[in-house]
Amino acid sequence: GRCCIGPSSTSGVNARKMMESHEAFYGRVQQYGRPGPQSTDILYLSGSWDAYSQMQAMQRVDDDTYEGLVSLGEAGCERFCIIVNGDRKQMFHPAVSSTNQHSRVQGPDGDGEGKAWLIKGCVGHRHTGAIYRITFTWSFCWSLGETMKVSWQPATPSGPPQDLASRYQHCYSVVGSWTSWRCQDMFKTNRNNGAWKTTVRVGLSGTEEFRFLRDGDWAQAIHPGVPSASMTSTPVVGPDDAGVGKFWVVNALQGETVDIELNIDDGDITVVVSCATHGTKTWRSRHVEFSVVGSWDSWTCSALTADSQAQGLFRCQMSVGEAGFEEFHILVEQDWRKQLYPHVAKAVLGEGITCGPDKHGHGRNWLITGDVGQEFEITLNLAELDNRWTVSWNEASRPCMPMC
Repeated sequence: GRCCIGPSSTSGVNARKMMESHEAFYGRVQQYGRPGPQSTDILYLSGSWDAYSQMQAMQRVDDDTYEGLVSLGEAGCERFCIIVNGDRKQMFHPAVSSTNQHSRVQGPDGDGEGKAWLIKGCVGHRHTGAIYRITFTWSFCWSLGETMKVSWQPATPSGPPQDLASRYQHCYSVVGSWTSWRCQDMFKTNRNNGAWKTTVRVGLSGTEEFRFLRDGDWAQAIHPGVPSASMTSTPVVGPDDAGVGKFWVVNALQGETVDIELNIDDGDITVVVSCATHGTKTWRSRHVEFSVVGSWDSWTCSALTADSQAQGLFRCQMSVGEAGFEEFHILVEQDWRKQLYPHVAKAVLGEGITCGPDKHGHGRNWLITGDVGQEFEITLNLAELDNRWTVSWNEASRPCMPMC
């Protein structure tokens, strides 16, 4: 029948681009008669550890599983995608860039430009040369269709670690207002391997703005945590693709020379700005800390310990007092303005949807019930897709199973 509510517009749909990006997928179906992996397929890892300059073949463990080992560079994090048969038009990538291993996998197609998974080194595995095993499972059956999953975890190499450590020489540049946000190369100092430096002359306004790029890649920007940062309490963030609109601000006399230094070592980043008028200012990266505040210790902060094997997983233990129950919520950086809390008061296990971080958690706590003296382990899992289970707990002696 005819449309009764007026014409519809399809101006936002680029059918040609969509067909071109999926050309490889349709070509594979036409060639093999079905989607999914083929016996002749070779999968490659391509990543920021060598500025995407080479492809590293993955090992085929079985019909559906591929594995590859990569090592982190000095920044403590790396981005990557997966390429089929060396053809960048047959790329597996996340739906959203710089995401974790729980993101939906897309591909193989030619629509992966700028989209990559981000490995952030976890505690104990953030240093230069830390080895991670990337696992990719890819299968197809007519009843379930095509399924794909990417995961990674710290690994111990079978050979000497130095054989796997990246030998690529990364470079850093500063992009700032004095160059109209074009890259200005920095030079390595003799002081240590991770120190980069440049000198700028302040313009007529007496103010300049800047951030850094790794290997000239805007998806690997090093920037402050907030826009127009001047206070040294603002943490250094990156390298990532979240730097749009975020830069440091330098104030000095017109024509004055300012030294800018970037230090990177095992995932720790320091930015130092020096000038004669205002002296030296230093900004540092900060790994986010989480604390539990609960009724069992009069609402004082107890640090959550990061899991050394799993990214985004934090734990601590507590015991139930004489009342037979305890309440708690979680603070970010021990800041009561950054609370994680359930959407309802006295939320039991699996009931409360995690909210925050913000200052609106007063009176909304998770509730643990048990025998007097019974010990529980509280878990914060930032990688959990179901917000009801971002925060969970279990008896210290047995694992917690989600309720159906």
